[in-house]
Amino acid sequence: MWDPTGSLPHGYGGLLILVAFIASMVWIVWLGRRRAQFAGVSEVSAAEQALLGQEARAMYVGPEFGLCNIDTPSEFDSHVLSLFDSIGANRDDIDTKIENLRAYLKSGGSRFERLKNKQKLDLVYRNGAAYLVRPRPERSRLGMQQLLASWGRVGRLVSSSEGPSKVPEAWIRPLVNDSVPQVSYAGSGSRMVLVLSPNRQALVGALFFSVCATMIAYAVRPDPITDLEWAVGIFLAYLALYKLGVLKPYKRK
Repeated sequence: MWDPTGSLPHGYGGLLILVAFIASMVWIVWLGRRRAQFAGVSEVSAAEQALLGQEARAMYVGPEFGLCNIDTPSEFDSHVLSLFDSIGANRDDIDTKIENLRAYLKSGGSRFERLKNKQKLDLVYRNGAAYLVRPRPERSRLGMQQLLASWGRVGRLVSSSEGPSKVPEAWIRPLVNDSVPQVSYAGSGSRMVLVLSPNRQALVGALFFSVCATMIAYAVRPDPITDLEWAVGIFLAYLALYKLGVLKPYKRK
């Protein structure tokens, strides 16, 4: 019977299985997070989106860059300010205003005016994007990625190559309430579901994957010393991924 690890030194076959196993787990988690960015539940902070809209408007009408005269705004300026107001207030017409602005940029004014308007919008977009990529430990990493992707719809008004590599077809609406308190149990009536704290979730997950991988490795090539070493390595690797934000704790919705 063919042994896929027969040509490897003693103990290394199990290590190869462990490496492949943890690599597949990391890939599955990463792929799931990428898919969840658009297809999953929104984790966008309503407060962060409101601040984005307010800061974009303040920059556009502020005296520092001279992008707009608030007393006598042009038709393009009115479109832009209306869009920023909708973003800041989380209104349901954000996508409509983006499309209206897109149509105006294609046909409104002369070619020189359209180029000038795109440059003004690009300046505000880049400033907002720079703001969104700053790390915020207190905010959901996925939520900030979703908000950045939505903001990319504004960047695509300037150029098809502007913004993130992928942008959603529609603006990802934020959570209505992004300050849900942490609780120990979730559920109602006689049906209760235990929700561990984030630190305990990390420990339980690390133990689960390290024990399972060690059992698989021991079944393939029994070597208690090597398998124990890799169990500790997987345990620490899982905690490191959790600390870096690649793995996220479960939160009650």
